[in-house]
Amino acid sequence: MNVLQGFGLLFLLGGLVGVWGGIERVIRKRAQVRRAVQVNAQIVDVESDGVAEDSNVTWYFPVVTFTVDGKSIRVKLPRGTVRRDDYRVGSTIKVYYDPRNPTQAAAQPRDFPGGWLATTLAAVFVAIGAGLCWAGWNGGR
Repeated sequence: MNVLQGFGLLFLLGGLVGVWGGIERVIRKRAQVRRAVQVNAQIVDVESDGVAEDSNVTWYFPVVTFTVDGKSIRVKLPRGTVRRDDYRVGSTIKVYYDPRNPTQAAAQPRDFPGGWLATTLAAVFVAIGAGLCWAGWNGGR
């Protein structure tokens, strides 16, 4: 086995694991979106993640409360904005939550974590790995 084949197998196997994990996450997200329950939530805070060093941009995330089965749930939503005024403390917004885990909530069902980006990146690694393996096996001919 030459160096190209070795790196090719490394990329190929790593990419296949990534594709498998990504597809599993997409399937879980779809199930979570199907289960999601819509509820009115009140914005109680707006948190910042600080200034990103590379872009000098601050992201703001709404913190909301809503009630599920008589229990108050407080959640920082996963999708933010660069404009702090997009979220006003005291206002009401619609939120979707997972009834299996109400702390998993989002302003839109598509905002639940998980998607195709990581799976696509892993598929690129599979393609690179396959190309390196092919080049390694055919390089001596």
